[in-house]
Amino acid sequence: MVGSFQKGGAEEHVLQIIKNINQDRFVPLLAVMSDVGDLLPVFEKMGVSVCMIGKERASGLVRGYTRFKSVLRLRDFLKEHRAKVIHIHLVGCFMTGLIAGWLAGVGKRLISWHNIYDNSVRTWGSLTEIIGNIQSILRIFLGSFMADEIVAVSGMVAERNEAAFMVPHKKIHIVHNGITFPTPVREIPRPGKTLRVVSIGSLLVQKDQETMIRGVVAAASRGCDVELSIVGEGPERANLERLIDDLEGERCVSLMGLRSDVPQLLPEFDVFVMTSLWEGFSIALLEAMATGLPIIATAVGGNPEALDDHNTGILIPPRNVGAFADALCWMYRNSAERHQMGMRAQEAYVNRHTVQSMMKRLEDLYASGVGGQKIPSQLVGVG
Repeated sequence: MVGSFQKGGAEEHVLQIIKNINQDRFVPLLAVMSDVGDLLPVFEKMGVSVCMIGKERASGLVRGYTRFKSVLRLRDFLKEHRAKVIHIHLVGCFMTGLIAGWLAGVGKRLISWHNIYDNSVRTWGSLTEIIGNIQSILRIFLGSFMADEIVAVSGMVAERNEAAFMVPHKKIHIVHNGITFPTPVREIPRPGKTLRVVSIGSLLVQKDQETMIRGVVAAASRGCDVELSIVGEGPERANLERLIDDLEGERCVSLMGLRSDVPQLLPEFDVFVMTSLWEGFSIALLEAMATGLPIIATAVGGNPEALDDHNTGILIPPRNVGAFADALCWMYRNSAERHQMGMRAQEAYVNRHTVQSMMKRLEDLYASGVGGQKIPSQLVGVG
């Protein structure tokens, strides 16, 4: 169960699950809160039964009534298909999915923690933020209490959320994200060429593209020939455009907007960068590893679990322009070494982060009943 058909990390994650689940044992279903986005034809092409729950847009008593109807609609869908497991992704879906699963008699109800949700990632500066944070905290706390088991996408996500929401350790299972992605053979780069750097992610405060842009301009001022392309859209675009203009960084920084050709785009670059303030277990990072790109990333969330510092990438502190510029200049001046770093990153992806390794863990969880009781192998799963 997910929030919409938009191309976000959680939605792509669910798409990977449905594509790769063993359909001799499991029949995948999909429940979605909103019809926004363009992934519906992709799911329909795979023959997946989809329940459009409908997201309430009213307020007060009317909002409560529409939310109740959403729960009943999902309950009926689960009962009709005799679902034995429901796996709920994204905080906004937790309560609807868990209550509907309980009413439908679903034997096992799981939620996924895709990110760190403790107070370190929240701001409380406005009334809107305060209300939103309280609602989010309540959903996470109640959802974590009501779920039979919890899937955490990284050890750091598990550790921080377990402490923040007082969750019993035995309920939590760490399952790193996995992907299916091309693994091209890369040519050894020639020294002295422009270092082509790419970042992929929504333009959000969380992603801190400001540090990235300042670091590239700083590296260029040191004589390092670096060009940064930022792929993605989001509410911070106008702020980032002003920053580029203020720093006179138009020559070395470009905002590329959304792209649908990421597998073809990534091999055109030399280095992948990520300056997030927090992360769960980044899909974009795994895509860069699969492509064989050396990586510069902040040491937050699951990034240190995916990257071995100075072996498969360089880990830096968050909000540290100097450290980012240092890492860029090292990549620029050490073309042979960065090539080897990228090859080691690709090898780490193949060995640890393919979709097959993720699916083995998830299928084991789906097939084991609550309290260790075995669920029949002809299982109906809900993504």
